[in-house]
Amino acid sequence: MMPKHLLSAGAVVLDEHGKILLIKGSQRGWEFSGGIIELVETIEDGIIREVKEESGIDIEVVRFCGIYQNVNEHVCATCWLAKAVGGTPQTSSESLEIWEPAFF
Repeated sequence: MMPKHLLSAGAVVLDEHGKILLIKGSQRGWEFSGGIIELVETIEDGIIREVKEESGIDIEVVRFCGIYQNVNEHVCATCWLAKAVGGTPQTSSESLEIWEPAFF
């Protein structure tokens, strides 16, 4: 049986100077990194994977910020605060640009 809602996670990723990591997607423009959590992973593992895939940045999840429901898209979206701990900024098939003014 398929889930009735998908679960997503987005991260507000800060570097050591308080700068926020943003990615530019092809459809929605500039946004926080994140995506759908796979059924076999924890939310924390999923957001770490999504940020790495989209930006090349390794993160440590700091705390939960909130949750909202997109009824039209059948998604429960969670928001997390994270800090950058490594990696190399790079684009991906999901990010055309990365705004990382003080990242590494």
